[in-house]
Amino acid sequence: MAKKNVKKFTKYLRIDRVQNWTDEDKKQPKLYLIDSIWPVGVRKERLALQGWPKELAPSEELRKRFQGTSDEPTLGYKEFSAEYQTELDQRLENGELDEILPELKQGLKKTHKKIKKKQKKGKSLKKKDKKRGIVLLYTARDEDNQHAKILKKWLKKNL
Repeated sequence: MAKKNVKKFTKYLRIDRVQNWTDEDKKQPKLYLIDSIWPVGVRKERLALQGWPKELAPSEELRKRFQGTSDEPTLGYKEFSAEYQTELDQRLENGELDEILPELKQGLKKTHKKIKKKQKKGKSLKKKDKKRGIVLLYTARDEDNQHAKILKKWLKKNL
C-alpha cells in the first residue's frame, strides 16, 4: 500500500483486546467489537460499545479454518489474511459495508478536526486527546496473528 493512499484521519484508528476496555471512563474513544461472537467472560453492560458490526468480522467458515476447527484444511496466517481481505472486498462491492464504513470515517474525521483545531489554537494536546478516535476490539489472544490487524490495514486503504 502506497503511503499517499493513507488518509491522515486514519491515524486515529486503533485496535486492542476487548478485555482491556471493560468498565472504562465514559470519555473513552468510540469502541467497536469486530468479532462475530461475543467475548467469553465479558458482560455486555460492562462494555460501552458504539457498535458491533459483525459484517467486518471474518466469516464463520474462514474463522474456523484459521483456528483449525473446520473439516477443511487449516489456513496459515498469510492465506487467512488474503482470504479475509477478499471477503471484505466482496462485502464492499455488494454494499454490505455501506452503513458501517461512513460511520467509521465520520468518527475518525471528527476526531481529526477536533485535534487539528486545538493545535491551530496553540493548545497542547492532553493524553486523552491522543487516545480519542475509534478502537476496534477483538478477542484473540495472539496479538500478532489475528484479523484486527488485517482489518485495520484494509480500512486505512478503503475509508
